[in-house]
Amino acid sequence: MAEKIIELIYREYYETVFRYCRVRLNGDLHAAQDCTQEVFLVLHKKLKKLVDLKSILPWLYQTADREIKNYRRKHPAMIDIDEIADLAAPQQEDSPLDILDEEERKLVELYYGGADKYAIAKNLGISLDVLYKRMHRIRKKLKENFDNTDK
Repeated sequence: MAEKIIELIYREYYETVFRYCRVRLNGDLHAAQDCTQEVFLVLHKKLKKLVDLKSILPWLYQTADREIKNYRRKHPAMIDIDEIADLAAPQQEDSPLDILDEEERKLVELYYGGADKYAIAKNLGISLDVLYKRMHRIRKKLKENFDNTDK
């Protein structure tokens, strides 16, 4: 059953995650393939802990962001002498999660990071129902933004 779910998610979102990784990695095909594969390996490992698979895309993006950071840490790029001037002005990288405020982003990280949902709710001083409602609003916000950027 789990293998079928992973296969469906893979077929539905592989290209989307791959393109996202490739853009974030400045067009590096090999690096994007590595990161995309890692995203789906993490999905395979954490599938049982994920609650809402209907809105898996934000989780995939967040996981891709982490894998891209890990890849960059493990494979530091050679710096070209002409690029040194560009280092003075840091470039802002866009993430689909940028539309969220800090509290919402932290909640997404905890929620999809595999933390116990009850423990998250308890630490925030809210009920489990309120936690689910907040996550529903965040997913709706991300979906609306995603739908608007596709047009």
